[in-house]
Amino acid sequence: MLAVRRIPSQHPSQGEEKTDMLDELVMDKEQDELFKRYFNQAHAEVLKYIPSRFIAETPTDLEPVFREYPDWRQDRDFNLWLNAPDTFVINYRKSIDIKIEQFIVYYILYKWLLNKSPSDAKMYEDRLEPTLRGILSLLTKRTEPVRRLPNFP
Repeated sequence: MLAVRRIPSQHPSQGEEKTDMLDELVMDKEQDELFKRYFNQAHAEVLKYIPSRFIAETPTDLEPVFREYPDWRQDRDFNLWLNAPDTFVINYRKSIDIKIEQFIVYYILYKWLLNKSPSDAKMYEDRLEPTLRGILSLLTKRTEPVRRLPNFP
């Protein structure tokens, strides 16, 4: 959509070349491996931000990471199992999924546009931190207040 909005007028003014932004901004099948790399980097960024007490062991993470030639023939999704306490509000589960998906989209767009359109990349970069804070905020919502022991000497 960004490339379509940036298509220059059909009649460029004098001294201005007509360029097609679709070729410049659209990530197509030729960049499939780059997309998967950005996708995996986004996963790492999400995991880096979520506190370890919420992360449950995910069986899909047992696959070896290092390969000489990555095999992208199979579509592999990002699986993240969270270990929430009994007081977690289960209604937030879908919202957490949506926020993680938002972060992954923003991260991929940020990395893709970094060299192609820095002003647009900055817009997506500015969205990353608030989205991560939103994920953490949803993870810490409880049905009961957190009880703490008094803190005095």
